[in-house]
Amino acid sequence: MSRLKFSQEIPVNYVQDLHPYDDQGFVIAPYLLKYPRYAELYKKYYVEKGKRVLVDNGAYELGHSVSVDDLYDALELLDASAEDVWILLPDVPCQMQASLDATLHARDLFHGSGFNLAAVVQGATVKEQWESYVKLHNEGFELLALSFLWNRPQFLKEKGDWLDRDISTHLLGCYEPKEIMWLRQQNWDINFSIDTVKPLKAAMLGKHVKDYSRGDLDKKWDPTVIIEDDQLKQYLTNAEWMQNICNRMSMDIQDLKDYTRPLKHASDSRAI
Repeated sequence: MSRLKFSQEIPVNYVQDLHPYDDQGFVIAPYLLKYPRYAELYKKYYVEKGKRVLVDNGAYELGHSVSVDDLYDALELLDASAEDVWILLPDVPCQMQASLDATLHARDLFHGSGFNLAAVVQGATVKEQWESYVKLHNEGFELLALSFLWNRPQFLKEKGDWLDRDISTHLLGCYEPKEIMWLRQQNWDINFSIDTVKPLKAAMLGKHVKDYSRGDLDKKWDPTVIIEDDQLKQYLTNAEWMQNICNRMSMDIQDLKDYTRPLKHASDSRAI
């Protein structure tokens, strides 16, 4: 059974508590710029410990990607010359050509910087998404991200066998634990990773993450949130459980063959 590298979007006040459960880091660029302590914590607990860190461009949180100048500033805060800090270049959700144009333009502006550059696959259909994947792959990107916004389950069912095993594939957001177990059972031998804020959202409702459904907490997460002690305890439990199903535990989750995109709250994006 294959494994996935697990990462979370963690509120600034809980990075110190939650970072041990991450196999790699995932952080939103505009939050690095807005909250100086964020950068300090991610540099201390991830970069300086040699963990890979993905820096997201903030397209979902802001409604658009931050500027290339802002991405430069965010990377410098993390000491982006580090070997395994990666930036997800600007993308336009569900729009193949506009996203390719934005990504490749930003790539040109980063030319010669020495930064590790990653790209997000986009498109309105599986055909467009695959065309986006192929074009970005041919441009030489060594880390490609699959968006949560479009029908990723259908894409993976149709194209998963064709994904390049020699580059990294990151899943932006997690539908549900079933998605992780379905991927692990494919035995694709692909360097997969995933990010999620599910452990936090479930804990805020007093739930174990396996009992949390999309839309139970139907709002974007707050990077400055303060939670109660009992919620923090559940948060830690949830994070440990999700890390386990990504790379250690063997679990029996029923109906894996029926893994599909949930239709409820289909407008929700990456961070669930």
